[in-house]
Amino acid sequence: MVRSSYKHRADPSASTGGRSRNLPLMLCALAIGGVVIGVLMRGLRFDDPFITYRFAHNLAQGAGFVFNPGAAENALITTAPLYALLLALPAALGLDVPAASYALGVGGLIATAGALCLMGWRRGADALGFIAGLTFLIFPLAWLTVGFETLLFMALATWAFACTDARRPALAGVLAGLGMGLRGDGAIVVGIAGLFAL
Repeated sequence: MVRSSYKHRADPSASTGGRSRNLPLMLCALAIGGVVIGVLMRGLRFDDPFITYRFAHNLAQGAGFVFNPGAAENALITTAPLYALLLALPAALGLDVPAASYALGVGGLIATAGALCLMGWRRGADALGFIAGLTFLIFPLAWLTVGFETLLFMALATWAFACTDARRPALAGVLAGLGMGLRGDGAIVVGIAGLFAL
């Protein structure tokens, strides 16, 4: 009985037509807001991610997945190896790696806000979902992690939870697994999503 009630609340098809029209509007508003803030703050840079950027640059140049090419010892000192591999693609294309990482961070912010909005909408709480997404989008400390792997990880984590909420465990598992590749503590997301999928 509880499971049946849950499915009814989480099923968008049970929503009113007005609510169905609200979702794309809310997502567009969050996306536009995120892009505008991202453009205004595009000069934001921090030095710590440059360790990961160097791994990406060296890999793109054919020097290997190392920090110092040709060194006798090369430890894997980046905490985000999958992110370094991802950034190797724009590096290989000749793009500015810090700028590409900044764009990924802004995209992660917008995607996380969208996932929060979607989860509220699925519960019939359109306004609360939108407020949650907007609050995250304008949260100052979130913007202090732009350029790191953190925001892309948060996007994967929140979308994994959104997929779990939508009863799509396979997709949730893929997203959570990718998140674990970005950050080791993503294993927590895998565990939580797995428990809710049971």
